[in-house]
Amino acid sequence: MLANRGLAALLFSDTPETSRLRHYLGALAERRHTMTVFYRSRELVISQEEFTTLFSPERYPLTDLHGIHVVRGDPDVGHRTTRSALAGALVLAVAFGPLMDSPGAWAVTALALLGSAGFGGVFLFARRPRWQLRANYRGLEVCIYSTTDAQTFGQVKRGLIRALEASREARAAVG
Repeated sequence: MLANRGLAALLFSDTPETSRLRHYLGALAERRHTMTVFYRSRELVISQEEFTTLFSPERYPLTDLHGIHVVRGDPDVGHRTTRSALAGALVLAVAFGPLMDSPGAWAVTALALLGSAGFGGVFLFARRPRWQLRANYRGLEVCIYSTTDAQTFGQVKRGLIRALEASREARAAVG
C-alpha cells in the first residue's frame, strides 16, 4: 500500500510506518547537524564533538578539555643553536684577527665579521615564535596544537572557539 503513494503523501500520512520513517529521517538530519566541522586541514579536524590531530592517535573530546589557553613560546631551538654558533664565530674572529700580522688574515677576519653579522641578521628577522594551544585534559595539561605559523594558529583557535560554543549550545538545548 505504501509503495503506491507518492513521497509527499507518504511522509505526511499518519501511519506507524511513516511515523518511524519521519523519526529516522529526523535522526539522520540531527546527526548530520552535530557533525559540523569548524576547521579542517591536513593536520587536524575540529568538529562540534572533538579536536582530532590526524597524524597522532590523540583525540580530544571537547567535553573533556578545560582551561584552554594560548602559550607564545620562544623561537625554535634551531634558531638558538645558529645564534650561538654565529656568536662563537664572531668572538673567534675578533679574538684571533689581531694576532695575525698578514693582510690576508685581516681580510679573513673582516669577511668572518661581515658574514656572521649578515647571516645573523637574516636569522634574527626570520625567526618566528612558536604558538601553542594548551588545555587541561582529564587532569593533565597537554599541548593540543603547536605551530610557528601565526595565521594558521589564529584559524585553528577561532575554529576551536566556535566548536566549543556550538558544543555548549547543543548540550544546553538537550538539557
